[in-house]
Amino acid sequence: MQYNFEKLTLNLIILSLLAFIFFTLQINYYGSDHDTYAIIYSFLSVVDYGEYSPSRTFGFPLAELIIGSLVYYIGPFTTKYITTFLFITSLFLFYHSFKKEKDDHLNFKLFLILCLSNSILILDNINLTDYPIALFFLSLGFFLFSKKKFNLALLFFALCIASRLNFIAFVYLFYLFQTKFKSTEIIKFLKSLFIITIIGGIFYLPYLLKHNFSSELISKTHTLGGLRFETDQQLQFMLYEMASRFFYKIIKIFGVPSFILIICGLIFIVVTNDYRKFLKKNIFEIIIIIFNLFLFFLLPTKTSIISLVTIFSYIIIIKYFNKKILYTIIFFNLLNYFILIDFVKITYRYEEICLPKQAISAELKLQLNVDESNYKKYIKNSKNNMICSAKELPIIYRDKFIKQIKLSTND
Repeated sequence: MQYNFEKLTLNLIILSLLAFIFFTLQINYYGSDHDTYAIIYSFLSVVDYGEYSPSRTFGFPLAELIIGSLVYYIGPFTTKYITTFLFITSLFLFYHSFKKEKDDHLNFKLFLILCLSNSILILDNINLTDYPIALFFLSLGFFLFSKKKFNLALLFFALCIASRLNFIAFVYLFYLFQTKFKSTEIIKFLKSLFIITIIGGIFYLPYLLKHNFSSELISKTHTLGGLRFETDQQLQFMLYEMASRFFYKIIKIFGVPSFILIICGLIFIVVTNDYRKFLKKNIFEIIIIIFNLFLFFLLPTKTSIISLVTIFSYIIIIKYFNKKILYTIIFFNLLNYFILIDFVKITYRYEEICLPKQAISAELKLQLNVDESNYKKYIKNSKNNMICSAKELPIIYRDKFIKQIKLSTND
């Protein structure tokens, strides 16, 4: 009786969170991430001029093609529902790829609620960007591999790389983890990576051909974290700044109360149990988390970069934390949507909504603020980004873009 009541309650919470997320898709315009607009512009460059212009760096060709074509031919509303569905599906696939024993359905539901209730994770991945696309292909590759569908897994890992190049690190780590280091296994390992790299690399040919495979692809300027440095003193200052951003944003993605609970809980579990068994049972999840954190330290900008840290952390804690602790984390997650609970007060210089905001000071200060909540800021930034980005579009697209209808001129 108690089990059935808990099952019903969890189902209602999941349905309520999904309804809230899909309601948000109705009012979030194109999303809060500036990269969305760069992706759309990239696709329009191909349509209007027959020339591929990457949205950023080397480009995110498959994601740019998928999102750009969907927005162009069917409009942003349907596209948002499609990419959000792919992201939520990826949560199912990640979880079921790495469960090691017969699992209680309640555990999966708790994992799903943990993810859906995390405002940063959700609001980052309902944006029209490459992240939900790449996460879906990566999770599908993991899932198919776990079901011994190795050839299909190769294909979707390649599509993952074609959507987001730095995800090649997670794919390579996964195959390295699966290799038994016997001669036959090593050959299979190298063959798999070769096939994945070639198929995924084909999508980057337009960019490579545009630059004639030249040394222009490699910057001669010293950079770290997306910032330039010329002297050792500048490097030291930037390392300090990057470390500050890194630790602040790691705490931010979980929320201060939930982060404290998770860290304390994991320390207790490791101390009171055989840590070697803990590491052995969760080794791949831990490696993914550490490597994702390392990549984020090199570029501690958008929290969407560490979506895998959040997802795999929840996969681990769902196995060990008792339900009272998990429900407490979920409560604080939900609170974090609408009330800012922070320990750093950052002052920004707002010159004009279409200019990047610039942090001018930061101080340690406990904050409880409704007006600066994750959800309110997300909706506000989504609206501002659409207004500003419309100005950059050719006139023939501007009206349709603001009305959020398909951009295709072939009516």
